[in-house]
Amino acid sequence: MRPISLASCTCKILEKLLCNRLNWYGDVDEVLWTFKGLPQGSVLSPLLYAIYVKSLNSLDMTNCEILQYADDVAILSSSDSIQIGLDDLKSALEQIDRFLNCIGLELSPSKTKLCVFSYGLKETHNLGIAFKDHFIPNESTIKYFRYHTKKYFRTIKCLKYTWWGADPRVLLNLYIALIMSRLEYGGFLFHNLSKSSSLKLMRLQYKALRFVLGLRNSTPTNVILAEAKEPPLNLRRDYICRNFLTKVLSCENHPLIHKIEAIIDLEDDPIVVNRFMNIPLIDNFRVVQKYSHIISKHSIPLGYSFHFNSLLFIPNVLKALAILEALHFVSQKEIKQVSIFSDSKSVLESLMKSNILGKSSVLIVAIKDLVRRLESLGYEIKLIWIPAHKGIKGNEMADKKAKEAIRL
Repeated sequence: MRPISLASCTCKILEKLLCNRLNWYGDVDEVLWTFKGLPQGSVLSPLLYAIYVKSLNSLDMTNCEILQYADDVAILSSSDSIQIGLDDLKSALEQIDRFLNCIGLELSPSKTKLCVFSYGLKETHNLGIAFKDHFIPNESTIKYFRYHTKKYFRTIKCLKYTWWGADPRVLLNLYIALIMSRLEYGGFLFHNLSKSSSLKLMRLQYKALRFVLGLRNSTPTNVILAEAKEPPLNLRRDYICRNFLTKVLSCENHPLIHKIEAIIDLEDDPIVVNRFMNIPLIDNFRVVQKYSHIISKHSIPLGYSFHFNSLLFIPNVLKALAILEALHFVSQKEIKQVSIFSDSKSVLESLMKSNILGKSSVLIVAIKDLVRRLESLGYEIKLIWIPAHKGIKGNEMADKKAKEAIRL
């Protein structure tokens, strides 16, 4: 922890958590002291692991690339010859194994898998997705989803009865957690699904929703989706993909950006013949890229771009916040005492929340961060809420100017 300049008090807390911990075993009247390891399912596990093996990316491996996600490590090698690629992977694996042994870790052979992607080879299954000839086969994908959702259909069926069954809202939450999550998994990579294959997947969604809501088999699909308030699978996949790409574009040095741009250059090259259908990941990137100029960009993830206290900071209602640009104006002009009138109650309610685990706009966190810094410098910021469209002269003038600015 010392090499990454972690505060000594934080190091002490982690030391106590790891090296001096009590374990209770259910109803058994026995307490044991543990001097190593983290509690099962601790949120610190992936973070501490990433810090512990942070030197892994600095290994010099020829013709290979390392990708890490929590404690999962992928080694990639590309070559015109399968044998040369395998030799490069073997050399990189041996180097990683030596590195892990030096820090007291070891690879798990049972969890290590080799995947070869080349024309003419059999299907390769990795992380629940079947690959073949650089794309995902139709029938294998459909069979996988049908097999893994069948048992969850039985689970919901056990909870659904006329007189003593669970409420439809509870069943709908189970559907989202158990079935919908499987149908969405890897969805924006399905670039070769035919209309019949896509229809089979959508029928799984319709069947589950019809079962959960207790609707007839003859109920139209648009009514099913409307009653469940769920979008079709294709729209849901585009939504998830665009959310993911927005996060990617918010990180300036994200490696995926250059890879996608290279694929787009190949697609736009009139000489190169595209033998596959359009890839949803690439198509959605083209859409999101049009709005990249309004996406806040940082060299590190947005969650770490602001002071930690800003995430928990709650201003008093009498010292509330206005929009971010107004606060920047106050900061630039050094106006120590300022009252900002606003009719946006939803923004104020968002600013009053301190739940950092919820989905919060980056603008809300930025406003909190700026107000916290201004108040620490002696600024006095007050917000006076006023109702909209009530004939208040100043508010009506502001609305008029805003509408005029939109037309420019």
